[in-house]
Amino acid sequence: MLHRRNVSYNLRKLDSLFLVAIKKPKTYKLANFYAKVAVLEACSWLENCIDKIFEDIYTTKLIVPGNKSDYKYILDRNYGFHYKENVRNKLSQNLFGLIHIEQIERKLNAEQVFNDMRGALGSLKTVRDDLAHEHQSGSAINVQTVAQTKLYFEQAYEGLKLFEKEIKKIKFK
Repeated sequence: MLHRRNVSYNLRKLDSLFLVAIKKPKTYKLANFYAKVAVLEACSWLENCIDKIFEDIYTTKLIVPGNKSDYKYILDRNYGFHYKENVRNKLSQNLFGLIHIEQIERKLNAEQVFNDMRGALGSLKTVRDDLAHEHQSGSAINVQTVAQTKLYFEQAYEGLKLFEKEIKKIKFK
């Protein structure tokens, strides 16, 4: 967690300035300014502190460099400090899930069937995306053979069975 010494000092100073400014009609608007700056100061510290907590977790718990950069991207795009929307979701949906996935993938990467599944899913998606955005114009269409599709399907199926087996081993308490 970040040290709060600087932000506490700034808030005390802003409070003193606010209390002086609020007493005089000529500086009443300045008091409003100090109040706004205090809110921004406190909120930005809270947001930075929460980000630092998550950074400490993801840099120590995630092992795969790509997962670290993926999570850093998620963290960088998240602006706020609301508990349910920003804190809880960062943990439950992103970080803890990514840690579990990484543990599962570490076990499964040694299995050829899992690697075949990943390749097959990628190949099928590429072909499907291309075909989904074409229409039948009467000309010949370059489509992979049904046999190739069946092979990809079988590879994906076998890999998914293995993946499901590992997921079911997770203990949720």
